[in-house]
This record gives sequence, structure tokens and C-alpha cells, in this order.
Amino acid sequence: MNQPWIEIPTYQSFDLFLQHEEISNEWTLNLIARYNYVNLTYTDVSGKLTKQNAEGFYLLKTETAAITLERLDSNWRVELKADVNKIWHVGQNSSIKLQTKITPFALSEINKKIGSQDLKISWQISGYGFLADNDAKKINALFARIDASSQSSKVFSKGQFYEQIFNKVDGYKREFLEINIPSIDSINKAPSELQPLAKLLTERSIYLQDALKKYHSATNSREYADAIGDVRTALDAMEKQLRNIKDDMSKLLIQDMGIITGDGSEKQSKAIISQILDIINRLEGLSSGLGIHTVTSEKTKPESYIPNPDNLDTKYIILMSILTLDYLSGRLSHLITKRNF
Repeated sequence: MNQPWIEIPTYQSFDLFLQHEEISNEWTLNLIARYNYVNLTYTDVSGKLTKQNAEGFYLLKTETAAITLERLDSNWRVELKADVNKIWHVGQNSSIKLQTKITPFALSEINKKIGSQDLKISWQISGYGFLADNDAKKINALFARIDASSQSSKVFSKGQFYEQIFNKVDGYKREFLEINIPSIDSINKAPSELQPLAKLLTERSIYLQDALKKYHSATNSREYADAIGDVRTALDAMEKQLRNIKDDMSKLLIQDMGIITGDGSEKQSKAIISQILDIINRLEGLSSGLGIHTVTSEKTKPESYIPNPDNLDTKYIILMSILTLDYLSGRLSHLITKRNF
């Protein structure tokens, strides 16, 4: 007779969380997976393969025990070896727990790899153990093969990863921003003086969208540099073009909208727009220096270098660029709304 087989066919929910042991100063990543029932498959005395609900099992020895973390776009994955709690698992409405030791550095590296992507979580548990007494007597067998692996991946959002895991070792709280990209409709409705601004924002935002997509899937410095290269394309010569209409921008977007009032409103409104254009110029310079190309640092004494940006460099340049253009897009949208109503 073939060896009996214990299987957990489906899981209803799971929790992934981090614990810190003060005395040993060790961090443990824990996964608790909840199930409704356990299957026992065996060959009866007549040779027929039979399946029934099991009363429970005791996992005596594991051959495989691991937690797998994978980016939602499947561009990166890591398998963490784990231990399974060796307790009696009842056959209905219970849970199974995996634990793995992990360092803050390892969590930081995982955070870099996943970027702003959500995670797919799965777990693998296989081995053998004891059957419940009644099941053992019924099929005349004491031991069974055990497969308690997840049959499919579960989604774990990046927000959950920050809140339940990374924030515990990182110490920062994070908020996620929604960035609005201007539509072609905004070009048509913009005042004639600001048509160049509306056109630039709409056309260049496409490159920032591309940069953001590449950032999400990047796993090495070359791919991060490629994403930054799209930011450079988005900002290329934008500051120079907008300088030609900076007075119209300051009057229509700032002064007329009541952002600055009083006798000095004209001067201060111009100063604000000039500073924003300076930011665009500096972001273009940053993206040029870190983008995917080799450049020369001095004309008189050529010294080439190769940029090797990481997750932080790329995130800073992309988000700063998006937020800067989003500010101008938002100001333009408010102006259009005010004039139409």
C-alpha cells in the first residue's frame, strides 16, 4: 500500500509580520496561514485511492520549509528558508506557522529590490509526520507524507510591507502620493499665453510615466540609470522654453489665483515661478549626471565616468520631477476651472 498523504488544499487567509527578540536582538519574519480543512489520501485494502477529511497531523520532520517573496511583475524573487512550528495541527479551522531569522540589512535589500511594487507571497512545506489516532487506526498506518504548501500566491501590498515589516526596522512612516498627469484636453482649454506650458506638460509627462514604470521593474544600477534617462528626456530644455513665458505664468498661475496678494504680489509671484524653473533646471542636471551614458567632466582634461545610481537616487529624481510638473499642472488646472465657472 502506498504511503498516506496529508494535504492542505486551500488557505483562507495569511498574516506576514516581524518580531524582535530583545534579549538576543534577533528579528524573525513570521507567516501564519489559516485553513478550513485537511485532506488525507490513502489506498484502502481493496487498492482504491480514497480521500477524506483528516482529523489532524503532527509534522515530525520537514524536508522543505520556505517563504517565497516575489515582485508582482515577477521580475525578482527570493526564497527564505524557514522553520515550521512542530505542534499538533487539528484538521479543521486552524493555522500553520513558519518562521525565519532575518536581519535589518536583508530587509533593506528586499525593500530595494521590490521598489514600489506589491509582493506575491507563497510558502512551501513538505515532510512527514504522525496521523491522528482515529485516522491511523482506520487506515492501519501511523505515518503520512505531508504537503502544506500554498497552492497559489497571495498578494501582499507594498503598504502592508512597510506597515507590518519594514517600518519596524527602518523607523520611518511613509505616505503614498497620487500623481495626476495632464490630459490633451488641458491644452485646448488653456489660455493662449500658457499654451506652450500645457503642451510641454502633456508631452513630457509621458516620459515621466515611462521612467516610473522602469523604476518599478528595475533591479540593478543600469536599469535605474535607464529610468533616470527618461527623466532627462522629459526635462530636456524645458526650463529654457518656459523662461519665455515666465511672466505670464507668474501672473496667471500665482498672482491672479490669489496665491500671493498685496503690493509686492507681482514681484513675489515672479520669484516663485523663477525658483520653480530653477528646480526644473537642477533636476535636468541631476538626471543628466546619473542617466545611462558616459560623460566627460572637464573640457580641458577629459575624465569619463559611469553613473551607478541605486533605488534612492532614482526615486528622488523621478518623484521630485513628477511633483514639480504636477504642481504646474495643478496650478494650470485650477486656472482653467476658475475661468470656465
